Amino acid sequence: VSSQLKIDYPDLVAIVSNALENALHGAGESHMEHPWIAVNFYSKDERLVFRSKNSRSKELQFEEMPENLQGIGIKSIITSADKYNGNTLTRSTIAHFDENENMSQYYVFDYDADGNVKLESHSLFDETEQETYNKMTSYKNGVTEATLETYYLPDGAKQDEFVLYAPDGSVISKSKNTYDANGNIVEE
Repeated sequence: VSSQLKIDYPDLVAIVSNALENALHGAGESHMEHPWIAVNFYSKDERLVFRSKNSRSKELQFEEMPENLQGIGIKSIITSADKYNGNTLTRSTIAHFDENENMSQYYVFDYDADGNVKLESHSLFDETEQETYNKMTSYKNGVTEATLETYYLPDGAKQDEFVLYAPDGSVISKSKNTYDANGNIVEE
């Protein structure tokens, strides 16, 4: 990390210590045989990027951020990041497994600083854990902004449908594309 970054040490400590505390707490509650945390620091375009991840229980599921994830630590991270026009992202992932312990579905929820879902992704997998379908939905102020649905075909090709919505929910535009296994558009 560059020493040229313009961030006061108390703010850096607030971000790192609160993120690590949350990661350690989450990993400890995962009840996994080998709980883990991962931390990354790097600078990009004269900005500090800090990421922390942790193990968690497969059973953890929620569709909106629970109150216990909106505590003083998260608010302190957001306040410190906002001071430097930084961005914060809280992400929850949920994986569902079949009777053979193969992943069958995977969800990702990204939350804004107020705990509202900004981006939702839902993937389906076949019995070999190859992704067969993905739908991403972006939200602005609780209203669907856009969706992108992708169907992955057995030959490596894929079909996309992108829909852009107005604030009242009406469709502004819709496009469909088919791509070959090399990513070239073959049909619009």
